[in-house]
Amino acid sequence: MLTASTDEVKDRDVRLDGVEYNPGKLWNEEMRKWHDGFRRYQNPDTQELLADKEKLEQIMRECLQKHHGYITAGMFAYYSRLTLYSARKQLNEWTKGDNPKLLKTPRGKEHIYTEV
Repeated sequence: MLTASTDEVKDRDVRLDGVEYNPGKLWNEEMRKWHDGFRRYQNPDTQELLADKEKLEQIMRECLQKHHGYITAGMFAYYSRLTLYSARKQLNEWTKGDNPKLLKTPRGKEHIYTEV
């Protein structure tokens, strides 16, 4: 500190010695990408989750209610704790067959699933 008075300490009064590092935008962007794709260490087994079809269907119906009658693979993956690939696979399975539960509609880069 430059002065011995009890005045407010300004940033120009403090000096740090050593290495300074300012990561900048590129670092922050890369960290955001890594964090968005991060999966927890204690993630449940996907096959175990996919085996309980009743629970998945219940989650799907809750998501449809929460999101005004539509759902995306990302939403379903978040609520069901499945991977994005497994969520898409399950949603596509519900669009097939003689009595499909969902209707798949393309919207931009993703698909929107609505109840039949």
